[in-house]
Amino acid sequence: MTSATSEGRPRAAVETAPGRQAGRPQSGVRVAGAPPGISRIRVARGFWARLAGLMFRRDFPHDEGLLFERCRAIHTCFMRFPIDATFLDGAGRAVKTVRNIPPWRLCVFGGPGAESVLETKARGAGSRSAPDACFAPT
Repeated sequence: MTSATSEGRPRAAVETAPGRQAGRPQSGVRVAGAPPGISRIRVARGFWARLAGLMFRRDFPHDEGLLFERCRAIHTCFMRFPIDATFLDGAGRAVKTVRNIPPWRLCVFGGPGAESVLETKARGAGSRSAPDACFAPT
């Protein structure tokens, strides 16, 4: 379901199951551009949830993601593990993915068309994939 922001721009295609509270892990949230294997998505709503993000966490489950709506760039300051960032357009489709972003990266931009970002634990950690390898789906 796509809704509009107060500026009239569409929000990421996120659906929340009835009765669920924002900010808690939710299996009823769907994002069209979510990577395979992500079964729970936490939506960072509100100032404190967006400010804290994944900072200071010791670990993050491989099947969980953190979605930031109306966000085109991220940082990984104060993080303890690498992440993958999937930047989404207004319809929730992936426009850019940056893999294996190490802690203390100051700024990663989503580029043209990015309206929100889904952060997940890096799936390529320990693999031969190069850090910051970017791709845009065809």
